Amino acid sequence: MLEGESGVGKEMVARAIQHASERSSKPFVTVNCGAIPHNLVESILFGHEKGAFTGATEKHSGKFADADGGTLFLDEIGDLPLEVQVKLLRAVQQGEIETIGARHPQKVNVRLISATNKDLINEVREGRFREDLYYRLNVFPIAIPALRRRKEDIPVLVRTFVERFALEQRLASPLSVSSGAMALLTAYDWPGNIRQLENAIFRAVVLAEGAELTVKDFPQIATQIPGYVVAEKSGFTWEETGPAKGTVVEGIICRRSTRISALLKRVTCGPQRRISIPTTRLPASTMVEMCESWPMWKRN
Repeated sequence: MLEGESGVGKEMVARAIQHASERSSKPFVTVNCGAIPHNLVESILFGHEKGAFTGATEKHSGKFADADGGTLFLDEIGDLPLEVQVKLLRAVQQGEIETIGARHPQKVNVRLISATNKDLINEVREGRFREDLYYRLNVFPIAIPALRRRKEDIPVLVRTFVERFALEQRLASPLSVSSGAMALLTAYDWPGNIRQLENAIFRAVVLAEGAELTVKDFPQIATQIPGYVVAEKSGFTWEETGPAKGTVVEGIICRRSTRISALLKRVTCGPQRRISIPTTRLPASTMVEMCESWPMWKRN
């Protein structure tokens, strides 16, 4: 059972599990339970025989049969109708499925990976999810934290997406990311998680005019950081109520963490030139990029 907010990469984790297992050469079948009409869920999962119901003009094997020997990934499993949950419980317990219109059950050998962005315990309390099915599926739970809680992953993801999209767009030269832009992307909370980050990078790469992505290539992110306004010529500046003429990176540091700001001032203005990185709760590489892009650091 994979638990996490929408966009954190649950399907990618499921594919990684498949790739690292003995079933890596077997089928990997994905089903988004929230995107299927309720009257078709049972037919899509378990299949149907020809003539089993009105409109069944031919036999359909179903996703469980398609994934036989491999992995079936049920995304948004919390959206399954209660009547389908009963049949899913039988499939998990007995290892067999009941095809609509068939006389006998069919044995299947499937690794089942389910995912949800809901609190299934609360769904059980509210009567929208079967308790017995929940405990059957929740044998090995994996909680995937939101991107805002693992900011050390952001620089790696950013560089990976930039490289991938640059190749896809067949750019003449490779793209790099400025330290200021990286600090901006690291400071943002990303409510849409990895999916939102991926879309932001894709937009920046497509519209890039130089060999380096800067803060100006992420206007939709910079405008959501408190204290920034869009300037017609200079790009992004502080509002009148903010710190006087600070750079974007300085602004992010001051707004996001007074502790980081104090550390930087101590390093650049005081005799002590060491930072205890763990106290900032940011990865060392991100701190270095923030420091190097700080004007006072460059002057001193």
